[in-house]
Amino acid sequence: GWEHRESVAETGGCSVASVSDAQVERPWRVLWGVWALYAAFGLLVASAGALVPLIRDDLDLSRSQMGAILGAWQFAYIGSSIPCGRLIDRVGLRRSLTLCIVVMTTSAVLRTTAGGFWSLLATVALLGTCAPIVSIAAPKAASILFEGPQRRRAVGVYGTAPAIGGAIAAATANGVIAPLVDDSWRTVTLVFAAASAVAGLFWWWASAELAAGSDIATTPAVKVSTLVQLPIVRVVLVVAISAFVFTHGLGQWMVDLLGSEGRSVDAAGYWTSGGSFLGMAATLMIPRWATEQRRVLVLVLVLLAGAAGTVLLLTASDWWLAVPLALSTTARVAVMPIAMLVLMDHPDVGPANMAGAGSLFFTSAQVGGVAGPLLSGVIADSNAGFPGVLVTHAALMVALAGFVAVVLPRVSGGPDRRRP
Repeated sequence: GWEHRESVAETGGCSVASVSDAQVERPWRVLWGVWALYAAFGLLVASAGALVPLIRDDLDLSRSQMGAILGAWQFAYIGSSIPCGRLIDRVGLRRSLTLCIVVMTTSAVLRTTAGGFWSLLATVALLGTCAPIVSIAAPKAASILFEGPQRRRAVGVYGTAPAIGGAIAAATANGVIAPLVDDSWRTVTLVFAAASAVAGLFWWWASAELAAGSDIATTPAVKVSTLVQLPIVRVVLVVAISAFVFTHGLGQWMVDLLGSEGRSVDAAGYWTSGGSFLGMAATLMIPRWATEQRRVLVLVLVLLAGAAGTVLLLTASDWWLAVPLALSTTARVAVMPIAMLVLMDHPDVGPANMAGAGSLFFTSAQVGGVAGPLLSGVIADSNAGFPGVLVTHAALMVALAGFVAVVLPRVSGGPDRRRP
């Protein structure tokens, strides 16, 4: 079989692992470049959800139709994830991520030309054709550039990126930018497209070292078809699907949900953004605590916190609303990085196979990403309304916590298992 070779150098106190003879001297600069693209991705994804009231009024769309639109990019993601993972392995991070940001920005620009349901659906779906590149490249970079505690720190850092992008969209779309452009959701989207382009320029600078011959391109140790047969991978895929039903099914409807309780669209956006930042403060620390010995416990507690926060949204008001929003956001942001750590540190997966494992992970997860917003839209349109949406997602998190507590220790070999 193919023998994975790692060369390790101490640079600035960081343990740096490269898959080639060339060393990456500034691993954190490269990771921050990936972070910027991931944040731009979160910004463009969340902008559609933040602008739901304006888009629905302009295009005369039902909540069910809007739910289909919010899930369109995830649907495209499912088909493009594995090819994108192969592309990263073949051409490396710099070229694949540059292609990604170009397509992402183009999708946002084309979104502003939509005249109805189908045209908006198509332009949002275009985002999903390249989105797997950034979501797969981020854990791959963290797994190869760092080891041990530094790897957990890196995962915590990149894991906040899409949530921060989403929080910025929620905070600025309606309350800051829209009033300056006569409440035109099209112009707001163009502003976010420009921000995406700026993130691309930052990545081009941050990844300059990779252009000098140290780009991260690998040959996987095993095929994707082999990876999917591993019990640990199958269990993590169940976690991914369920978590994305919750993450996208609740997160992309949050502004409309909070607005339905009598708040203005601006206030709903501010609350959504504020809750996101509170949750992300905790998320920066959670992956560091998720060592191999206590990873299952941390994941179960995060899932239960998300369920509790979701239920509390039914009754919380005024400033107490910050508590359930923070709990809910912590779960939406933290579950995926912890699940990725499970794959990175498992001896049958490891850094060499992270592009393939990431492809499987996000292909499966986006099944939940498609179902989540659509399910929430259908329930919100029914007599159950948004309270029914919250109860459904809280119940899902409780069930997932039970599954993780029972099944994950069995397939991971228990808390005492170590990489050889």
